[in-house]
Amino acid sequence: MQEISQSGKLDRRKGNGKGVKIKMPRIRKLSGVEEEFERAKLASSLRRAGATESTARELASKLSVREGLSTSELRSQVLSELKAVDAKAAENYESARCCEAKAAAEVSKDVVRLHPDILKRLGVQAGATLELEHAGKRQTLRVEESSAISSRELHIHSEVLSSLGASAGAKLAIRRT
Repeated sequence: MQEISQSGKLDRRKGNGKGVKIKMPRIRKLSGVEEEFERAKLASSLRRAGATESTARELASKLSVREGLSTSELRSQVLSELKAVDAKAAENYESARCCEAKAAAEVSKDVVRLHPDILKRLGVQAGATLELEHAGKRQTLRVEESSAISSRELHIHSEVLSSLGASAGAKLAIRRT
């Protein structure tokens, strides 16, 4: 008998190593792009928010994900379930977003520039501080608002980007402080 991992991929540690990947439902991102749902990716996100490994795996495996589910709907489901078992991790998960990093020489080293839609989703205003994270490295920066940039990216000074161990185009987590 073959077992399928939580990501929906064949687990080759069991059975004869042959088999077919089970197709996972496709979810709709805010940008309108659809991508295959990955339980392992959700579990990783929950771990970054502070959930234990077992809580993250359990929650990711028990969620009901249907074809075409929006990431906003998925996020609401996750928050509801997570609040019941780990309020602090739920608070951290709720207060985080990911954006593509762009190096901007005109942005000072203590600033992150974001689109107003991101500020609204995070529940912060210009002048507040946010924490940026990449690969376990964190930096706290003051927020500036700009409608001139995409609602899926953030602009920071190249030295800040480098200090986070990231390069232009990397996805950075943004959290309220």
